[in-house]
Amino acid sequence: MKLMVALATVLIIFGISIDGCHCKIVQFIFGDSLSDVGNNNRLPRSLAKASLPWYGIDFGNGLPNGRFTNGRTVADIIGDKTGFPRPPAFLDPSLTEDVILKKGS
Repeated sequence: MKLMVALATVLIIFGISIDGCHCKIVQFIFGDSLSDVGNNNRLPRSLAKASLPWYGIDFGNGLPNGRFTNGRTVADIIGDKTGFPRPPAFLDPSLTEDVILKKGS
């Protein structure tokens, strides 16, 4: 565990010390319902629905958004703190291959 913390610290310091790097910073999100960004409303056979009034009550407009949370997920909070845009739902019909490749979402 100490090795992992030390390695993460070194990588963060190394990443901060690189000056003039025009690299694109990305965020990879691996998770389950705790990091789901609204796919549930697009699953036609799902018996568990996240479209009830209390899901999304603390999120932006206060309306249900397909997430099993009343507000932001951990990935949303980290993204907001680091300046990343919120990721779209994987099953969002407006999400095309071109959008994925262009934005890197």
